[in-house]
Amino acid sequence: MRRILVTGNAGSGKTTLAAFLAEKTDLLYVGLDKVVWQPKWQPTPQQERTDKERAIAQGSDWIVDGVSDVILNAADTVIFLDYPRSRCFWRAFRRNLPYLFRSRPELPERCPEILIIPKLLKIIWRFPKYVRPKIVETCTSRGKRMFHIRSDKDLKEFVSELSLHLPISGIGLSLRSESNLRTESAFRTHKTEHKMKKKGPSKEATALLEPFPGLTLEHVVVPATQEEFTTATAEIKAAGVAGFDTESKPTFNVGDVSKGPHVVQFAITNKAFIFQVHHEAARPFLVELLQSKDVLKVGFGLKSDHSQIRAKFGTGLNAVLDLDTAFRKDGYSGDMGVRAAIGLVLNQNFRKSKSITTTNWSLRELSPAQLLYAANDAYAALKVYEGLLITRPELLER
Repeated sequence: MRRILVTGNAGSGKTTLAAFLAEKTDLLYVGLDKVVWQPKWQPTPQQERTDKERAIAQGSDWIVDGVSDVILNAADTVIFLDYPRSRCFWRAFRRNLPYLFRSRPELPERCPEILIIPKLLKIIWRFPKYVRPKIVETCTSRGKRMFHIRSDKDLKEFVSELSLHLPISGIGLSLRSESNLRTESAFRTHKTEHKMKKKGPSKEATALLEPFPGLTLEHVVVPATQEEFTTATAEIKAAGVAGFDTESKPTFNVGDVSKGPHVVQFAITNKAFIFQVHHEAARPFLVELLQSKDVLKVGFGLKSDHSQIRAKFGTGLNAVLDLDTAFRKDGYSGDMGVRAAIGLVLNQNFRKSKSITTTNWSLRELSPAQLLYAANDAYAALKVYEGLLITRPELLER
């Protein structure tokens, strides 16, 4: 998601939010006020304005604030600040008061607010009836990702989710101050409570991030012979650390007991190895790796893997680091999971297909989609580990 439009009524806070998001990302920020208006509040001629907006829209990475059909159509993500008119009137008044006789920084020269007040009041009043429906209809009909923010509570939740993987503590205070949401002492209390109940970023928040560059099929190895298992085991042991996970054929009936794992995957720096347990030749090599104290195996939600591995192979799982435990040390509740962790640590969007999760992992030959799913589950865990090793090594102490 690299083309973001922050839109809404005048006085809704578009510029504040858009400028902040641009500052914390590598996206180009463009405010449409200087496109729409010329000095002395003269409207830009329609064709000139359209040409400028099309030039902006042709870029591949941007965040724009304003109201524009051209930008709306080109955006892949829309943040719609849909506040009541009363709030927009009040915010516009507070915003414009210091600039009654001079231009705001985001406007062209010689645009004092005193000259635009009658037109501004009309814009705010007409927006819900004449502009709002078109924004909603366009986003709905074209399947655009839209964050519909209707209240300060919605805005705080949106910013809070982003703050879990972007360093935005400053904007949190800035937004609260601008809308006078709470006193400074109450804000400090809120921060303390938030630290006690940290949660990983939501799917909606991580969806705004760049995609996680996972492994391709060319970098997925599926050993099938004694020689191939020998080579794979040697490479994993030489790496010393491997992303780790298992997959089992799902059970759907009450009382059924899983006979998994059917797949055990290891990922190192540039590839992943998919061990299919039905290969008799795989078992001694798997036991060697699972027992090895010289190969650190890192993954998420590995509690159930311990019991399944012991039941399947008659051996324990040594030298293992469950990354969910590492995040709990940092105050996060519950299981973080690989998707949220990738967003939090790497600022990337990791997508997992639920339909692949419930496929038959006991098949003699796995599909390309299954291979990629299994490989990148382990590979993503390794990348989170490597990220934490640089930024928060104390969380990885066992």
